[in-house]
Amino acid sequence: MSGRILIHRPAHRRLALTGRDPLEAVAAYERCIGAYLKFLGEEAAKVGYELRQDQHDEEPFFRIDAASRAQQRAIQAWLQSQPDIWNWMP
Repeated sequence: MSGRILIHRPAHRRLALTGRDPLEAVAAYERCIGAYLKFLGEEAAKVGYELRQDQHDEEPFFRIDAASRAQQRAIQAWLQSQPDIWNWMP
């Protein structure tokens, strides 16, 4: 693997729910987050990245581990090019 992305689940959840109707958004998020992270992990693997998750409540909602600053920027650009949970959701 050429890099690792670590998603901090509590921070991701908080960011994803910001500005959304709490009743509808919470239910949709909880129903889809597992499948969304699986999708994101599969897409990451296709380009040589590893996606992991934890329960740490840290900002920003992700951390990137890479061998160089250039690789770190490339991974971040890739991550930002992926659909967020709301745009991915069927």
